[in-house]
Amino acid sequence: MVIQVANTAKISTDSLRKQHLTPSNLNPPKNSYPKPPGHC
Repeated sequence: MVIQVANTAKISTDSLRKQHLTPSNLNPPKNSYPKPPGHC
């Protein structure tokens, strides 16, 4: 029972990570873009 819950938690974490990473890769946050020269 405990192992099953642990596996479910791991799967949930992995799926959340994928959901979090995929949109970030498609639409990166503005602070992750390289800054243009001369732009603060």
